[in-house]
Amino acid sequence: MSLSNFFKKTLFTLILLKALCQLSFAIASEEIKNPYGIDIPIESDAVFLIDLNTNTVIYAKNENKKIPSAALVKMMSLLLVLQCDECQKNPEKFLNTKIKANGYIFDRLYKTGAATADIRPNEEVTIQDASYGAALASGCEAIMMLVDYVWGGKIEDCVLAMNQKAKEYNMKNTNFTDVDGLDTENQFTTAYDMYLLTKKCLKNNIFKKIATSRTYEIPPTNKHSKPTTLVHTNKLMNKGSGYFDERVKGIKTGSFQDKQNLVSIAVNKEKYNYMLITLGAPKTKTQNIFSESKKLYNWAFSNLKLEILATPEEKTVPNKIKVNLAKNTDTIILTPKDQVTLLLPKSIDRSTIYWDTSNLPKELNAPISKGKIIGTVNLMLSDQEIGRVEVMSAKDIDLDILSYVEYLAKKFIFSWKFLVIISFALVSIFLFLINRKFFKKNKKKNKRYNPPFK
Repeated sequence: MSLSNFFKKTLFTLILLKALCQLSFAIASEEIKNPYGIDIPIESDAVFLIDLNTNTVIYAKNENKKIPSAALVKMMSLLLVLQCDECQKNPEKFLNTKIKANGYIFDRLYKTGAATADIRPNEEVTIQDASYGAALASGCEAIMMLVDYVWGGKIEDCVLAMNQKAKEYNMKNTNFTDVDGLDTENQFTTAYDMYLLTKKCLKNNIFKKIATSRTYEIPPTNKHSKPTTLVHTNKLMNKGSGYFDERVKGIKTGSFQDKQNLVSIAVNKEKYNYMLITLGAPKTKTQNIFSESKKLYNWAFSNLKLEILATPEEKTVPNKIKVNLAKNTDTIILTPKDQVTLLLPKSIDRSTIYWDTSNLPKELNAPISKGKIIGTVNLMLSDQEIGRVEVMSAKDIDLDILSYVEYLAKKFIFSWKFLVIISFALVSIFLFLINRKFFKKNKKKNKRYNPPFK
């Protein structure tokens, strides 16, 4: 083998090893929580699926990974518009206020390929029309019109408010740089942060009504002689898309480069209620944001059930807590503070749910009143936490007076104050005895050597 061939093979080997190391690191760095054993191939960069009835996380993949938020940004900017003082004071009047699409808005959108609601320069629509345009059609000009009106043209003030609100909502890994999501370099979020934001958005009744609507019609305007029909960009809500699922409601889509984001909720007739955040899904015919979301929802609705696992006083929680100073007992009976309702696989045996009491205290002192909260127990399935339960004392535990007196005596005897007092007393006695002995010795000496008084 020539020397050049040797170096070539060595270099190739090193490059291959580096690639394998990078691949293994990428695989190892993925954080996946899958307590229910979902076996669907997940290609999205980040996923967060949660049951809203019990706040149980069903599946999470890289939920804290920073990913370009794209048009999901409009959720925060629209929420702030609907939270403004004018809307809070008189929502109906605010929503029916007419606003104009100023020309500078379209200068920003020129040649960007940004999504629009087909609102034209100087067109006048109501705030309600623009809100639907921003939510359903993901119209960049629509959200800019709203922000332009509420913040008096100072878009940067809205962005500042968006980041302040993100901090308030504890969205630790989110940063906003614009109001429409066109910036893909410095603007990012996470699946978990979008879950936090969506919960806040759904508490705003106006936002919820708008974002969960399938269609909306903007009446004729000074620039449109006929109504403009808006259709939600979430294809799971559109009957002719091939992805339609009548259980899915809203909320927002987003696209960046060759990937997609989707925030959605789904509710069935039995009132099972799920939220799904999927970020960075690939855009292919066979696998995309809508097909992946639909598979996850189908799995959840088909395989999970809500079950009452325990009720207060009927269920006791075995524990190893030692109770001191109690009358006629040294143990405590624990029971859940509230009814425990869990989301469980339909095939699971409830006896396989493990009540982990390792977080409870090792010892307690009497008296303990019935209903006193003792601590929290973790409910485990397949070594993953699926719930937390506050437990309380099921009965009163009375104090044993004699034991308590003995306890106080021992506590006092072994306290530093007692030791100081005893030490001081012993030193005082010792000094007293020494002084007394010395005094007696001096007295005898004086009697022996002092001449009588003449």
